[in-house]
Amino acid sequence: MATVSIDKVDVFQNIATSVTPTSVGEGDTVKLDYSGADYRTALIVTNGSAANTLTVSGGNGYAGDVDDLTLEIEASKIGVVVLDSGYYKNLSGTDAGKVVLTASKACTAVLVELP
Repeated sequence: MATVSIDKVDVFQNIATSVTPTSVGEGDTVKLDYSGADYRTALIVTNGSAANTLTVSGGNGYAGDVDDLTLEIEASKIGVVVLDSGYYKNLSGTDAGKVVLTASKACTAVLVELP
C-alpha cells in the first residue's frame, strides 16, 4: 500500500484538455489536491473488473468532525464524484489543502476542475 498524490487539472470551455490518469493500487491512500473550487472539482475514477469502494476520510474543515464517506463504484464502470470540501478537505496539518481517501481495488483516477 502506497500513498498516491493526485493534482487537479484545470479544464477550460471550448478547449479539449488531455489528461493522464494516475494509477491507484489496491489499498492505496490517495491525497487529492483540493486547492480549487470544490463545487467545480470532480474526481473521475475508472474501475477494473472488480467493484471498488472508495473511503473518503472526514476532514478538519469548517464542518467539524464528520464520519468517513463510503462510495461504491461498480465493476468496469467510471465513477464521477464531487465532494463537499467543508466535510472532507483538511485545512490544517500535514494534509492541509487535501482530501484523503483509500481505494479497495486498483483503479485509475483524474481530478479535474471545471470552468
